[in-house]
Amino acid sequence: MKDYSLKTNQNEIALLKNREFLELYRDRVFTDPVRKIFELGFFQGGMPLFLADMVAPEKIVAIDWYAPSQELLDLIKANELESSVKLFGNIDQGDTKKIRSILDESFGDEPVDLMIDDCSHFYAQTKASFQAAFGYLKPGGKYIIEDWGWTHWPGHPWQSPESPFGESSSMSNLIFELIMALASASGVVAGVDVVNPACVIVTRGAGLAHKEPLDLARITNVAGNRRARLIEAAEAPPPPGLLSRLRAKLG
Repeated sequence: MKDYSLKTNQNEIALLKNREFLELYRDRVFTDPVRKIFELGFFQGGMPLFLADMVAPEKIVAIDWYAPSQELLDLIKANELESSVKLFGNIDQGDTKKIRSILDESFGDEPVDLMIDDCSHFYAQTKASFQAAFGYLKPGGKYIIEDWGWTHWPGHPWQSPESPFGESSSMSNLIFELIMALASASGVVAGVDVVNPACVIVTRGAGLAHKEPLDLARITNVAGNRRARLIEAAEAPPPPGLLSRLRAKLG
């Protein structure tokens, strides 16, 4: 379980990913040059700082429900990263209008090479931001969704009433939808690589106009009278502030 009590300061950087996960990025993602990165969920800034050191991209733009701490901002300034690392706090992942505005402001008409979603891990919000942002990627660009499998992880608390996600709709729904979209419109969703129970890498195809919002339901075919049965649960998005309560439980 991740420790959300960790804080980035001048002596330590809080990065909630183990070595194996970071090596996954090295081996699966950074085989080609990555110059522009958009991240949903920067927590204490560990991943943006790691990316700045590992691949030295031109720009890393990240959003989070929480505002960046002054200690984190001071660390960015001390390492002369102010021009390449931009952090936007107080952003709800489900606020797609705001997310698209940040992408427009930050990257202009230039496509993004990589997007990373390590944010709320709620189905409705994750799907909304994916559909809003996916078109900003370059063809062949990667969109990584982390920690998608919490519905299925064994043991406590995931398989108990104390699960921090409660009765929320399973993130597995989105993974199944992406696979169906791959079969239906591979020119739009060109690849879905389920790497492990905590990582899916989605590759953008060329059949989507730059910045065009994606509607997974519209591009997915279901022949005849068949119905694609996914994991059924309440469809309502989590109320504002639920992410902070989730982190409090995990911490």
